[in-house]
Amino acid sequence: MRCIHCGKIINGTYYTDWAGNTACTDCYNNSPRCVSCGQFCDSSAKDIDDGMMMCGHCQKYYMERSDARRMIEYINTIYEKEGLGRITNFHLKTANTKALLSLSGNPQVRGLAKQHGTEYTIFVYRHLSRTAFANVLSHEMLHIWQYERNIQAENVLSEGFCNLGSYVVLTSIGTNRSINFIRSMNANHDSIYGIGFRIMRSIYSANGWPGVIKKLTEKNNS
Repeated sequence: MRCIHCGKIINGTYYTDWAGNTACTDCYNNSPRCVSCGQFCDSSAKDIDDGMMMCGHCQKYYMERSDARRMIEYINTIYEKEGLGRITNFHLKTANTKALLSLSGNPQVRGLAKQHGTEYTIFVYRHLSRTAFANVLSHEMLHIWQYERNIQAENVLSEGFCNLGSYVVLTSIGTNRSINFIRSMNANHDSIYGIGFRIMRSIYSANGWPGVIKKLTEKNNS
């Protein structure tokens, strides 16, 4: 077994990413991770934006601008089957790291939905694989779904609802990378995104989207 970074044979402690790549202890702390899928980056990785690295696989399946319309249609087809309807009343814009930081104030943000009166815009980080882009976009589209209905839910429920949307889309994709994103969602201990997702997923498992929507709109109906 060799370290993905230095190439040396590993004896003793090592670290493994979700894709099965290994890193030695000397390399681990300084090892770059793919901004799109999170795996360790090797020599095929590329610096694509302000020090952000993209692995060779995600470069191969990079989300091109020309793919955006098909991606929106793919997500809407899934949401229609789930009974949520189509979500089309938004402008989609891609953004780099600095732009998203300026919009959100959070360097970890990869997507953002903004409301301006009756107009809506979704910003998605431009350097993502198609699977990672679908993960982000499907989440943000369900923020638009809430904006259109003037739903005023607690953050834990609102974000959990959006993450549930990502979950059903990623499940439909069914690749190793989409399954890894689901695994990360399941393991997320964040008090809003992680707990919110597990609350909504539990309701979805028992009562489907009608139960989830009922929970989401409790505050509106009280």
